[in-house]
Amino acid sequence: MNQGLLSELRVLEKYYKRTKDTYREQAYQTTIAVIKKWPSEINTKDLTQLGKQKGIGKASLTKIKQFIDSGGEDGGGTIPKATELKAEMAVKGHKNAELDVKDQLMDVWGIGAAKANSLWDNGIRSIADLKKNPSLLNRSQKIGLKHFDDLNKRISRKYIRNLSVAIQYTLAEEYGGDSFEFIVAGSYRRGEPTSGDMDCVLFSTVFTPEDAINTLKTAGFITDVLSFKNTKFMGIARCLGKGAQSIRLDIAFPTVDDEGRNNFGAMALYFTGSKSLNTEMRQKAKDEGMLLNEYGLWRGTSMKPGSRVDVYTEDEIFKALGYAYIKPSLR
Repeated sequence: MNQGLLSELRVLEKYYKRTKDTYREQAYQTTIAVIKKWPSEINTKDLTQLGKQKGIGKASLTKIKQFIDSGGEDGGGTIPKATELKAEMAVKGHKNAELDVKDQLMDVWGIGAAKANSLWDNGIRSIADLKKNPSLLNRSQKIGLKHFDDLNKRISRKYIRNLSVAIQYTLAEEYGGDSFEFIVAGSYRRGEPTSGDMDCVLFSTVFTPEDAINTLKTAGFITDVLSFKNTKFMGIARCLGKGAQSIRLDIAFPTVDDEGRNNFGAMALYFTGSKSLNTEMRQKAKDEGMLLNEYGLWRGTSMKPGSRVDVYTEDEIFKALGYAYIKPSLR
C-alpha cells in the first residue's frame, strides 16, 4: 500500500542524505517508516491522525497532503519538490549516476567519500560489484558489507528493547543482577520510534569491558567486532533466532577516578544527545571557562588532575551549567 507516496518521499530522503542534511533525512526516514506500517491507502481523512504520529512534522504532513491533493487518492499523486529533484537529476545525467553509485557505496559501514571515490576508480558500480571484489575493502568494511541490508534498515523500539533485556539478563546471569549499571541511550532514550543504531552505557566494578564483550559474544548476541579500544566498543549485534536483524551496537564504558567516582552520568548525557543539545551545553561550559565532555565537567580547557567539577549525575551537570533538568524525551 501507499507505494506511490513512499516512492516520492524516498526521493526527498535521498536528496537530503546526499546534501548531508541529517535532520531532514531522518525526518523523512521516520515518515516513511510510519507510512509503511499504515494499514490502509492514505487519503484526506487520514491527515489528522498522521499529524499525531510521533516524528511526522508539519513539513512531512504538507508533502503528504500535496501528494493526495494531486491525485494520490487515485494512486497517481506527486510531490512538487520530489518532481523538481527528479527533473534535476535527469538533467545531470551521468554525473548524477556516479553520485548515486558513490552514495550507495557510502551506505556500507566504514566507507567514506575518499574510499567511495577509490572504488569508483576501480570500476565498482554497485553493491553487487563490491561483493565480487572484497579484496578492495579492509576488515571493518567487509563486515559492513556482510550486513549491508540489515544495517541500512531502521531499528524498531521493540527490537532494541528486546535486545536490551537479553543483554542485561545475560550479564546478570553471569555476574549477578547488582553487578552493573546499564542504559540504552541515543534516540531510543529520547523516545524516537526508530533508531539507526543502539547506543549503550555499561558500568561495572565486578567485571571488565573485555569480560562483558566476551560474555555477549559467547551468548551469540555480539557477532562482529568493528572496534574495541579502552572505553568504547563498536560492533554488530542481533537478537537470537532465525531471521533476526543485525544492528550496529556501540557500548561506552565509564571509568573510575582516583576518588572512586565514575562518569556514568556524563556518558549518559553525551550519548543520549541530541547533537544540538550537546553542542549547546559544551558551548555554555566553554563560555563559563569549563570543558564538558563524556568524561565529566572540568575547570579550564583540559582534563587536568584535580580540575574535575564535583558533579556526577546528569541532573548535577545540568544544574552546574545553569539548566533545569531536561528529560530525555525533550532533548
